[in-house]
Amino acid sequence: MSAIDKEIEEAIDSETLAGVSRGGTWIPDDCTSRHSVAIIIPYRDREKQLNLLMKYLPPVLKRHQINYSIFVVEQMGNETFNKGVLMNAGFLTALDRPANGVMYHCFIFHDVDLLPEDDRNMYTCPPQPRHLSVAVNELHYKLPYRVLVGGVFAVRTEHFLRLNGYSNLYWGWGGEDDDMGYRVEHVLSSISRPPEWVARYTMIKHEKRRPLSRRVRTKLLRTSWRRYRLDGLNTVSYGLGPIVQHNHYTHVMIDVGPPPTTYRNQTALQAQLLAQEKRILESLKVAELNRLNLFERSTFNWISSHRVIDVLNAENDFTRLKKSSCHAAKPYCPKVPPRLSTWYLPNSVRSISRTIENPSSSIYLVKH
Repeated sequence: MSAIDKEIEEAIDSETLAGVSRGGTWIPDDCTSRHSVAIIIPYRDREKQLNLLMKYLPPVLKRHQINYSIFVVEQMGNETFNKGVLMNAGFLTALDRPANGVMYHCFIFHDVDLLPEDDRNMYTCPPQPRHLSVAVNELHYKLPYRVLVGGVFAVRTEHFLRLNGYSNLYWGWGGEDDDMGYRVEHVLSSISRPPEWVARYTMIKHEKRRPLSRRVRTKLLRTSWRRYRLDGLNTVSYGLGPIVQHNHYTHVMIDVGPPPTTYRNQTALQAQLLAQEKRILESLKVAELNRLNLFERSTFNWISSHRVIDVLNAENDFTRLKKSSCHAAKPYCPKVPPRLSTWYLPNSVRSISRTIENPSSSIYLVKH
């Protein structure tokens, strides 16, 4: 490593850790942020990618002048990966661990292998759920299809509750993000996106996991809009393991359990989905007669069990804290933080892949 490379890398490390509380929580020193954001990173067997993301992402979040906390949610054991369960578990865990006593009103679900290339792609939650990773280098910086929300997805707390979180049925790689895209379009009408020339990301090369069968994935997606009331936050089942606070993030271990024996069996899965669809339709009819839909009842029960009084008005709760005496002396942060610009990784994707294999070769950011 050259002396210049070493100097730049040390500067990034110092910027990453400056002012960050143990557990990966940070608030601006000179102003009161308008946003309280939880970053949820589903994770397993990607240590080098995680280290690179933790080196790069915190400085970007600080330049956005947001209150943030980072949660890395790791699946325990060697069972089939279930990203949907991990993200639901991360959401519930973060709600139980508010930063500075304030509940998060914005959640961002972030893949561990994506690095943002532009500061102007704000890590906040607008009125509609927002897909932040519109243009990824591996996809030639183009959006492949309309309902895609995978990669980096921002959603308000109250919206995530209305969507009932992610589906828990996708065992293996792929499908849960598209399922969420259909949920957003069905429940909240539309997905917002920044311009492609701003929402650019670099994907760190890695070994792909075994994908879920395309036929199984298609059958699940076909029933997404019917299932969302009975498949998500109100039905997620997991074991909560150790929670450890590191310098950059809070590490949460989750046991998702073994996958069902039918998840790769086409005939059995189809019968299971038909039976589930019938139960959903019957439940919805009962809920309609009671003038209170099943999802609202389950959400109310979940809120009551977690003793969250004002979960659907988290933003109002956050505003009240900002007006308290401890923050009275600090002005609000500007809606558009100053000095935001395009940043890029000067190395090619091939160089990034080599760096993952050889940490002695540095990757750093250069202002454009």
